[in-house]
Parts: sequence; structure tokens; C-alpha cells
Amino acid sequence: MIVATRRKTDSLLFLRRIAPIATCVCTFFVSLASAAEIPVEYRATVARSAMIANLLTVHQISANRAHDELKRRGILKTEQRLRGWVSDFTLQTASVLVTFVGDVDGVPHALYRVVVPAEGKITIEALAPAQPLDESERARFAARNLAIAEFAKRGKHCAERYDTVVLPVTTRADPFMYVYQLAANDKPRVARVGGEVRYEVSANGAHIDDQRTFGEGCLELAIPKRWGRAKAEAIKLTQMSDLTPTEWHLFVNRTSFQALDVETPESGMVWAVRERKIEFVGPMK
Repeated sequence: MIVATRRKTDSLLFLRRIAPIATCVCTFFVSLASAAEIPVEYRATVARSAMIANLLTVHQISANRAHDELKRRGILKTEQRLRGWVSDFTLQTASVLVTFVGDVDGVPHALYRVVVPAEGKITIEALAPAQPLDESERARFAARNLAIAEFAKRGKHCAERYDTVVLPVTTRADPFMYVYQLAANDKPRVARVGGEVRYEVSANGAHIDDQRTFGEGCLELAIPKRWGRAKAEAIKLTQMSDLTPTEWHLFVNRTSFQALDVETPESGMVWAVRERKIEFVGPMK
């Protein structure tokens, strides 16, 4: 059983907040089941979960690819200043710009800018001299560090390493950012999930306004070699405090390649999460 705390958020308002960002990641989109299959009262919530899962996929995978490229080129062995990164989707080139940040005289600066395209080779620009972060980068880097420090206080974790993903979900009227701590896979063919946290951080990165935990129980899942070769029996989960599956369920499905059957007692419905899709099954019996 998966039990998660939940802040009640108006789904339509949330969609308006993230729409400008979501439209920029069309080439990476996680598939949604046809809206006709989902009762109308749940469509906005399902769309919200899918959009967030899309953004998480884009930023997490791109940052990991950029990190691996720095490692492959031997930069990580010699560069002692690195303290983390921030990422931006670039619509014009359909790529993600990952900016690696480090301290210069005690102040965060951009040291490397890595362009990760949807297709093609990764390019790296070493900045000499290092460049000051702009206002948005400073805020996101501060939010990242704040969430990492808060997450470290939680004690036991389900995975040895967690990836930090910052999503600049903001509007002028109600600005904030989402910062996720997502379990990372360190062993081949094994996905460790659980204990993922989403922090809602102020737009300037100065304080955490809210947080929720996904998957308080730890799961260790064998990863099949490809979609369609998962175990015949889906993993059954109960999500106690949501009307529909969340972005976390899509994250687990993408990470483990395992099919999920999700019951949501609050709405009395059963859902299937398969091949990066949320599908409506029917009422709970």
C-alpha cells in the first residue's frame, strides 16, 4: 500500500501554470490515453500528472546524459569546483541546456554549458572565465540546494542515490518552483523506487512552502529488457489520497518498465499505468 500526503491543488489552475513549459517538450512527451476513455471529471488531473511526468523525464534524462558526458571526457576527475546543475529546455533547438555550476570566490557561477539534443551529439562549452548565473539560474540553484538539504534530514532512503530535478513552474500571480528528489538506478536491471519527494519552493529559492512524499514504502523491481516483456501480472498499488494516479506512478512505470494497477479509494476507481500511459479501468469492486 502506498500512502502519500497531499496538498489539494486546483488542477485547472495548475494546468494554466505549466502550460507554457509543457508545450515546449512536445518531442519528449509521455503518451496519454485517449481522453474519451477517462471520465470528464478526472481528465484535468490526469493531464496534469502526464505533463509533470513529461517534464521530469526530459530534465532528469538530459541531466544524467550531460553528467555522463562530462565523466566520459574526464572532466569530473579534474574539476573540483562543481556543486550541481540547472537545466533549461530550448524550443528553437529541441534540446536541453544543462548548466553545471560551481563556486568561484564563494559565489555560484556557470562553469560548463552542455547541450543535450533530442537527436544528435552532445556538445560541451567550458566557460573561461566562469559566468555569473542569471536571476532564474540563481533561484533554481538555490531551490535545488535547499531541497537537497531538507531531503538529507529524512534519514532512511530507498535508493543509494537520488536525482534532483528543478521545474520552474511559475506565474507572476503565484510564483513557485517544484523540486523533485527521484530515486536513481545504480544497478543494472533493477529499479529501486520509493521515498520520492516533491518540494514546492518559493520563486526566489529562499524557502520551502510545501512538500509531499510519494511511495513511502520501498520497492525493488526487476527491469525487463523492453516494453511489452514485463511480468504478466501487474504490480498492484493503492494510492490513498489522490483521485487518479500521479506523476510518481508514471515515473515508476518509466523507470522500471513494469505495468501498474492503481486503486484510488478517494475516487473509488481503478487505473492502469502501462507503457508511459494512464488508462482508466473502471470503478473499484
